[in-house]
Amino acid sequence: MIDRPRARRRARISRFTLAFACAFFCATGARAQIVLPPQGRPVTAKDISGKKICWDSGHWIAFGRDGYFTSDKSAHKKWSVPEPGVLRTGARERETEVLPDGQLHMHWFVLYRGKGDRNIDHWGKVCG
Repeated sequence: MIDRPRARRRARISRFTLAFACAFFCATGARAQIVLPPQGRPVTAKDISGKKICWDSGHWIAFGRDGYFTSDKSAHKKWSVPEPGVLRTGARERETEVLPDGQLHMHWFVLYRGKGDRNIDHWGKVCG
């Protein structure tokens, strides 16, 4: 004869265990992005001076050694790195890091963006 309360208790424990495991594994990726420090280091002027960066958005920026940049969108505006990790192009400032593989990661938060994610990320590589 089957003990019904015991079977229900085991089923409840199994469901709880399954839910806990799912929550843990789903949260692991988010925790790696939120809790752990970034894997890169803050960008410096030396990292980009004299280089052309091609971004994953399809745009490019050529950072001149004279403190001016040219891009596929605009020409000859000032650029600087006022502090490590902050890249200023024209009037815009973006948090930027150099990843271990040499790729750049740029991040910013947009307040006025409508629906969707307000965090914007782009990755760039030194190109021709």
